[in-house]
Amino acid sequence: MRIRYPRRALLDLNNQEDHIAETNPAAALEQVAIIRRHVDGLIDQPCMGRPGRISGTRELIISSSPFLVAYRVTDRTVDVLAVIHAKRNCPRVL
Repeated sequence: MRIRYPRRALLDLNNQEDHIAETNPAAALEQVAIIRRHVDGLIDQPCMGRPGRISGTRELIISSSPFLVAYRVTDRTVDVLAVIHAKRNCPRVL
């Protein structure tokens, strides 16, 4: 199993980092590292996240943060679809 970040997901991650960095650059780097560590855990446990609100997706809640990662599992990959602040309306974002 491998993790794949399509361009849109990378843009989401970068936008979240930029937003946090406006007030705390160190926290922004740490938050991105936390998100990536959680996502890397999907390599061994791809169904670790809850069933997503959109059919065929799953949502990984990032503990100790306001973020969740929407993703889809295929035979060989975990495709990260979006990195979303929990206060946003997820189905609209996806």
